[in-house]
Amino acid sequence: MTTTGCIMLTGMSGAGKSGVIAALRRQGKAAEDIDATVWFAYNEHAYQRWHDECLRRCPGDYTAQSLVVSGGAENQCPVSAQCDHIVLLSALPAVIYRRLTERTNIPPYGKRPTELAEVMASKEEIEPLLRRCAAAPLRHS
Repeated sequence: MTTTGCIMLTGMSGAGKSGVIAALRRQGKAAEDIDATVWFAYNEHAYQRWHDECLRRCPGDYTAQSLVVSGGAENQCPVSAQCDHIVLLSALPAVIYRRLTERTNIPPYGKRPTELAEVMASKEEIEPLLRRCAAAPLRHS
């Protein structure tokens, strides 16, 4: 990869995306947690959607260094297409369950029983779809 570019981290809630972004930011790297910004809204079905205008601008706003973005949304394909690499973060269901129930970061998505049940039920359906477009699937605990 060149010195500038975009890497996308994707995965289910609780897979560790926000933690990786926080660690990169502590190191002074350009990193954006799309799920924790004003870059998204919920549609009429309560599914998270990223704002298209922000995604078209990003990663173009970061020209001096590589940008790492993370998140997951039903319309993530436009930004995925702009990224040089897509990395899927994955974790065992028990690990995701623990992380979501113990979550202290913002947004607190996944702590409510209905949200937790939704994440656990959709893992088997959604993660294989994410895996298809990821160049580097990573599983951790």
